[in-house]
Amino acid sequence: MENGQYNELWRQIHLHPEENVQAALDVNVKVATPVHWGGFVLALHPWKEPIERFTTEAKNKNLAVSTPRIGEIQELGKEVDSDWWSGLA
Repeated sequence: MENGQYNELWRQIHLHPEENVQAALDVNVKVATPVHWGGFVLALHPWKEPIERFTTEAKNKNLAVSTPRIGEIQELGKEVDSDWWSGLA
């Protein structure tokens, strides 16, 4: 799920993290993988905010999430469950 580089002024073209979780639920995914949240800076939100908001909302909605490191290869059926970004600035 696309998750990041959002702004209130961009609601027409970029979903916010909580909306991305709802979109994943709407299409009945088994496991959601948030992407596009840490590769570059376009919006004014803090770097970790998209992933933190996404994973918090997913937990609240009982949605399974896989969070591989940026660029890490993810094999289908082998989800990565970590918060590797928590120790980063």
